Amino acid sequence: MKGLAPEDMVQNALPIGFIPVNGRRVALRNQSLLNLVAAAYRIRMSDISGPSWMSNERFDIDATTPDGVPSEQTNEMLQSLLEERFGLKLHREDQLEPGYALVVGKTGPKLTLSEPDSVSTSDASAGAAESRAAGLAKRGLRDVMPGRAGAEYSRITADGLADALSRWVDSPVVNMTGLKGEYHIVLAVSTSTSDQESGDSIFRAVEKLGLKLEPRKVRVTKLVVDQLAKIPTPN
Repeated sequence: MKGLAPEDMVQNALPIGFIPVNGRRVALRNQSLLNLVAAAYRIRMSDISGPSWMSNERFDIDATTPDGVPSEQTNEMLQSLLEERFGLKLHREDQLEPGYALVVGKTGPKLTLSEPDSVSTSDASAGAAESRAAGLAKRGLRDVMPGRAGAEYSRITADGLADALSRWVDSPVVNMTGLKGEYHIVLAVSTSTSDQESGDSIFRAVEKLGLKLEPRKVRVTKLVVDQLAKIPTPN
């Protein structure tokens, strides 16, 4: 068992904890076991320790969720599938690492509560130029307005925002805001290098929400894979 190196991380990873559901259908294509475990347990791939081949073995998953089961439970269903078909066994370990705490700024939060009937969304890949869109997609981002890349979220919690921000800063982010509820949030960062150098960065975008990313040691939960089969059992 070992921590997986950055070069082992595949490029078609799902955004943290996000499993696309179309009606009741779940269709995942060309996903590594590393991707699937990360998605199922809502954790960054870099926070998983296991055999290196986890990032190489690829699978397609086609499934139908039971009638009446909310899409939020899809992660738990994927966990069960990995346990039943791949014999997945794991345990959790907590570690202190350099990262960021998401806290409320001096002026207080400037967040908009989501409408009760709004549709939950996550990062999506898009863009005017195909090559640019592909590059942004690798980071779970998309163009949200001309000259600015970012992501738009509906019905996202402060915990969910912290998870999303960890991808932007490539470090663990822990929610310490104490905020409850679900919010509609747009994070937009200038794609101009000069703007970014002058402070128009993800940190500034967070400050515009009345929040702040503070560098500090944070407690991070790691997943350690104890057992996992390369070949799934038959249906």
